[in-house]
Amino acid sequence: FSALNNPNLDSDAYDVQVEHSLSLPGGHYLVMGGSYRRNTLESRMFPPGEISQDLWALFFENEWRPADLWAVVVSGRLDRHPLTPMMFSPRGSVIFSPGQNQTVRFSIGSAFKNPTLLDSYLQLPNRSPINNPPYTTLDTLITGNKEMAPERIVLYELVHHGKWGRVKTKAAGFHYKLKNLIELSPFQVTAPSVPPVLNMRATFSDAYGVVSAWGSEFGADARLFRNVSVFANASYQNLSVDNDVSGRDMSRESPKWKVNAGLRGKTDRLTFSVMVHWVDETYGELSPSATPTQYIRVDDYAIMNVYASYRFKGSWEGWEAGLSGYNVANHKHYQILPSQGLYVGEAGEIMRARWVGTVSYKF
Repeated sequence: FSALNNPNLDSDAYDVQVEHSLSLPGGHYLVMGGSYRRNTLESRMFPPGEISQDLWALFFENEWRPADLWAVVVSGRLDRHPLTPMMFSPRGSVIFSPGQNQTVRFSIGSAFKNPTLLDSYLQLPNRSPINNPPYTTLDTLITGNKEMAPERIVLYELVHHGKWGRVKTKAAGFHYKLKNLIELSPFQVTAPSVPPVLNMRATFSDAYGVVSAWGSEFGADARLFRNVSVFANASYQNLSVDNDVSGRDMSRESPKWKVNAGLRGKTDRLTFSVMVHWVDETYGELSPSATPTQYIRVDDYAIMNVYASYRFKGSWEGWEAGLSGYNVANHKHYQILPSQGLYVGEAGEIMRARWVGTVSYKF
């Protein structure tokens, strides 16, 4: 009954882009151009017949160097989509280089994401058995929405790059606001729902409030020997959500801290790396149909990944053998946040240790 089992999907995309660059008086360097993209799709998950969209864009970027230590970059892009108003996305950066090994950049920019073909045109019915007396059958319908506005983001970023002998560093701070988030609404019971069949319907909506975030990132990479280096980085992000009508608290759905550290090396024949990743606790949806949203706590976790490969020489020249290990300590964690979904396969998967061996030949 469900088109998910046999979607018969046929999708194509055609792209054309033209751009031209030129040097202008006063130290300006300009790049400008345009693009055209045609998307087509036909599937049992969508209304009958081929669905198509024509997307147009004009863009420019101008780099200006008013002094030896300063650079100013201004760019913009104008996009046309058949279901949304024309969108203009300006961006700008000021770059200061106080020394040969240091760079400071401050940027302000905006971007957008138009609704996809799936967001706008999806028509997906499904029937499945349930144990909810007096109902024994669940009929669901997920539909697209052609009346949505694009998602929009405004980003502020301050970044410092430095090189101190064998050590490279990066420090960054950012703030962004994201609005018109496109999400699938909770399932609602619809008429007629006469036992034993329960009818529920959901659609896409962009009325999910404004997400505001503050964050930072710090990282360092140090060369211990000619072929061996170590690295470490940490990122922090604090989310808040205003005017969310969905009943969700998306500020809880993203970990605040992430930390990575490792060692890597490369010689003429051998490549190897050891990496450790730590992710802070977070919360996942317990059920996508519950209103308000119910959450389950997902503990913080740390995993270790390793990789090694050897390139043969002599009569075996061109052959390479490799071995990679994921979560080699076999630490239990969820690759996808756990949930109780409507369909088989929606629930989060617990990822255990995984080893992969490869053999390749290069000629």
